Amino acid sequence: MLQIPPPLPRWQSILHPFSWWVWGAIVLSMCCVTVTYHLLDYNFDLPFVTNGMNIIQRIFSKPLTKAPKKWRLRNFIMMWWVALWFISESYTCNLMAVLTVPAFPAKLQTAEDLSKSSYRLCMVDYGEFVDEALAESTHPILSALYRILDMVPSYDTMEHIGEEQCIERVLAGTHAHTETYSYVKILYNKLGHGSKVYSFQEQLYPGYLAFLVRKHAPWKYKFDVGMQWMFENGLMQKWYKDAMDDFKGYFATVCGASQ
Repeated sequence: MLQIPPPLPRWQSILHPFSWWVWGAIVLSMCCVTVTYHLLDYNFDLPFVTNGMNIIQRIFSKPLTKAPKKWRLRNFIMMWWVALWFISESYTCNLMAVLTVPAFPAKLQTAEDLSKSSYRLCMVDYGEFVDEALAESTHPILSALYRILDMVPSYDTMEHIGEEQCIERVLAGTHAHTETYSYVKILYNKLGHGSKVYSFQEQLYPGYLAFLVRKHAPWKYKFDVGMQWMFENGLMQKWYKDAMDDFKGYFATVCGASQ
């Protein structure tokens, strides 16, 4: 579980329509076009600075102060203007979208993303095997997660045995919180923080619930068939989704009434 990143500052809206790669390509293209435009003027009728200004002016929709006399220069600058028209139209359309919808930084979605980020990992030390498994793992990403893992003590006197410590760090924007998926989703919704956080699509390990029955029970095979049938027909997934939605709606109502 991680905190949803806040929107980017408004001043970055003028830069966000293009990626940094595109901005770099535009700057590099301007330099190359300016040099080429100047070299096409064999007699160097105009100084390099003036030619550079002719190239840059159309970016700001400014007309040429003096049209070049040579046709090769006119043809060249015409092609440059066509390229700038495509760039400006793309920028304008993207800028309208950015100004309409707030721009957010990209979310982390995998364990590899987390291991390469500035976040640390928080977990309550209540005897779970996860920290030992990460420490013994030979997988580079899992071992990297162990190096950023912060174990916090478990307290029986606290309502949620110390999970509150990790929740505080997540809301402070310094840590990710690892815990059983369904439990941590319910926990954050219960405490009124469900809208402030998101969970990874990628999970560290699967969790299973077991139904214990007496050994050699004569009706066990019928129970197995029924469970398999409900799973294959999607009933398990449907009931799980309904249960999680009910928890989310219930806690949202309770939090709204308390406020």
